[in-house]
Amino acid sequence: MTDIKKSLSILFFLCLAVFLCAGQTTKVKIPTVRLGFPLKCTIGKDCWILAYPDVDNSKKWKDYKGGTRTYNTHKGTDFVIKNQKRMNYRVPVVAAAHGRVLGTRDGLKDINVKKIDKKSIEKRECGNRVAILHGQGFLTDYCHMLKGSVKVKKGDYVKAGDLLGYVGMSGLTETPHMHFSVQYKNKKIDPFTGKFIEKTKIPALNRSLWKPEVELKLKYRPVFIYNIGVTAVKPNDVEMQEGNFEQQDIKKNSGYIYIWADTLSIKKGDVLKFVLTDPLGRVIINKKSVIDKPNVRRFFYLTHKNIRKLELGQYNAKVLIYRPAKQASYQKTVDFYVID
Repeated sequence: MTDIKKSLSILFFLCLAVFLCAGQTTKVKIPTVRLGFPLKCTIGKDCWILAYPDVDNSKKWKDYKGGTRTYNTHKGTDFVIKNQKRMNYRVPVVAAAHGRVLGTRDGLKDINVKKIDKKSIEKRECGNRVAILHGQGFLTDYCHMLKGSVKVKKGDYVKAGDLLGYVGMSGLTETPHMHFSVQYKNKKIDPFTGKFIEKTKIPALNRSLWKPEVELKLKYRPVFIYNIGVTAVKPNDVEMQEGNFEQQDIKKNSGYIYIWADTLSIKKGDVLKFVLTDPLGRVIINKKSVIDKPNVRRFFYLTHKNIRKLELGQYNAKVLIYRPAKQASYQKTVDFYVID
């Protein structure tokens, strides 16, 4: 009986040892890659998030917060700059992490896709680009870069923060921006949540892929105004994106004042408000309207006819958009001068 007990004890410990060893060999390594900010600009000041990845696999769309700052089947994060004039001053695109350049493309023109035949960029919708392998199953892709600006080649090793090129508008785009996408094990993944955008059986990482300091900078806003201005000439969105409506002084005998705003992620029922104050602080425009339909991006302007000559001095224009149901709001202001 004693021998049987000894044999059972030995068998138990052998089984336990085999189990522990098996557990060690099948242990899943948790990826440690953390992404830095892929641009050299100040978020919220001279660059902004235009659109997030679409995490809804249906014909509808939603961003990682359940909002609408995306569009159907969008698989990356779009970082937009002010306009084409700013693009020509060059905004650097940099590596988000250490890695090896998998491939590049350069030579495509920087042009609004509305002005060209889309077939001319078929299978090159990403425009001028750089793709980087980071190890641990990660790849980052940088699209729509400025023609002739790509600074790396296939096989180059880059460190986080190294210059890759500059923000452009090559490929399938209407405005200067950089489309940034992340893959994990060959599947597109949302860097804000670590969840897959595409259907897969691979377990999600379920954590932000950004470095903590970057994540703080990229604070989510459900509704946004990223550009406003005042002009004496009727504005339009294409010319605004080209930089032809940079802030300007207004002549005192101008017949009209136009206040314009470029908005992101508006919903039906949102309230848009324009306010203009004169040099004495008096409100001369205070108009609001209710948004009639949702848009990922929409351009608005208010027309004010001057019935008398304007007072000389500094004026202030403010555009406010708010969502009554969720108490979400955002406003932007700009000063300008009325001159002789």
